[in-house]
Order: sequence, then structure tokens, then C-alpha cells
Amino acid sequence: MLVHPIVASEVSESTVVMSKVYPLVRELVHKYKLKVMGKRISNWNPSEEYSHFYLARDDGFVVGTVGINREGQYTFRTGIRPKDRGRTREDKMTYMATKVSSMMRSIEKNKLLPENTVEVMNYLGHTREVVKYAIKEYDYVGKNVLVNGAELHDILKVVFSYQDLKSLSSDSIVKFKKVLDEYNQVDETRQAKLDVVKEKFDKPIKFIAYDDTKTFLKGAMKLSVSISETFNLDRVNVDEVECKRVRTFMDDTDIAPLMAMFKVKLQQTDSSTSFVGEEGFFPECGEKYVDELGVVKVDTDGWRHDNYPSKPQWIFFV
Repeated sequence: MLVHPIVASEVSESTVVMSKVYPLVRELVHKYKLKVMGKRISNWNPSEEYSHFYLARDDGFVVGTVGINREGQYTFRTGIRPKDRGRTREDKMTYMATKVSSMMRSIEKNKLLPENTVEVMNYLGHTREVVKYAIKEYDYVGKNVLVNGAELHDILKVVFSYQDLKSLSSDSIVKFKKVLDEYNQVDETRQAKLDVVKEKFDKPIKFIAYDDTKTFLKGAMKLSVSISETFNLDRVNVDEVECKRVRTFMDDTDIAPLMAMFKVKLQQTDSSTSFVGEEGFFPECGEKYVDELGVVKVDTDGWRHDNYPSKPQWIFFV
């Protein structure tokens, strides 16, 4: 079977077989167990036989696009391995070959297909933004120097018994107490930050994505989050991902009510927001975070959006 079941009603097996790029599709399906996940019309020839096809593994995650260019060369559009040279980003991400065998060697040699979905998610880096949103309330955790050198000298004399506390002026004592209160507040903020990270990311977080295939990717991922010695966000790594292609996510009892409330929130702030999908609950907007719902729509504008073949938009639930 060449076509993923989720898009079988839009892309027939015969459409793939009759296309100019079929020989390359056939080899990729055979060697890497890929499936056609959708198609798009070529930007230089509207005929179906010149269509480009999105390819995905069984979990539905698109790993590349194949097509034919004006010169009759096979093309493979990767999402993770840009060439060293290219006039545009699209050019740098697109590999070409006259023969199927040459293209297959190029795909293998340059590792144009990701090892797994985990590799892609770490490459795109969206999850770092998700964690930053979740802990932004506790973002400031630094202990800045709030006393000058002379004041510090005076308090050190007291600490090491060079002089009595009474030798300090009342204004100095008040200031030192205020500094101590602020430092204590920083400690509480640091602990709260660690507590949020532990509470939200010790367990898998769900996500949905919508892309040019006009279907959804629904799943969950396990993250490992580390905080630096200065209590700043040091590293966010995707350790595990499970996902599948679906027509709708509104049959998920966890996601459906959150997305319904998310839609209401967005419509209240911007009535022009458009929504996609069969039920119309996935917003086509920029980045949004609704704290009380724990819903994060990450910013996918720019290179991270245009870089990936199917141009997915992501929503995470934390």
C-alpha cells in the first residue's frame, strides 16, 4: 500500500502510480516503509502527473516531500539536513538527481530522513518555547547586588565580629533587612520554578499539529528539562514521542474541552481569528498562551515553519 489510510480518500493509489515521481516513491516506500501522506500541485505544472507527495512513517509524521522539477530531475525536500549552498532556504533543503538510484544514495549518504520523530522535534526546538511559557511567571530568579562596596564592608565586619550590630546606622539595618527579604523572595521564586517544571514535565504532555496535508497529528511526548546553577532554563530535550494521524482531535476527552475553551478565548480577543479542521477548532494564528487552560500555540513563523516540508503548526497542553 502506497498511501496512508488517513488520506486515501484524497490521494488514490492510481494517482501516485501514474505520477512522474512514482519510481522514487516506490523505492522509498519499499526501503524505508514510508507512506504517501498527501499531495500538492507543482508550482510550475498544474498537471497531476507532476504532483509532489508528502511522505510519512506509520506514525504519520511527515519526513520529506518528493517531486519532479522543470529539468525532469527527481527532487527530495528534506526537513533536517540543509545543503551547504543554496540561493534560498528552499533550495538548500532540496536535493536533486536524474536517476532514482542516485537520489536513493544521496538520501542515505546525507541522512536526509530523520532517525525518528524525536530527532525532528529536537531539531525544530518548539518545546523550549513551551517550557518557557510554563515558567515565565517565575522567570526572574537572580540575586543582584543590592548593596555597594562600603555597605558590604560594614555588614561583613558585623558578621565576623569585628564590630557590634549597634555600630550600624538604623538606615543601614533597614536596608539590609529589605535586601534579605528580597533575597528570600528570590529563593521562593527559584523553588516555585523548580516545582512548576517538576509538576508539568515529569509526565508526558499532549500535542496536536495541523499541516499542509489538511489533517492533524495527535500525540504525546516526554521531555527532560534542566535548570542551570543560576536557575535559568538550561536545556529542554524531547526523549520520547508517540503520535498518529487523525481527521479530528475533538473525540479526545482531554483535548476537546480545552480546545473549545481556547477557541472562545481567542474569539473574545480577536474575532477575525480563523479556524481549520472538520469541526473548526484549530486556530490559524500566531503564538498564544492561555495560562488557566495550559494551552500553548507556539510561534511557527519564519524558518522553523517554512523549513519543514509540511509546514506544521503546533499546540501543546501543559
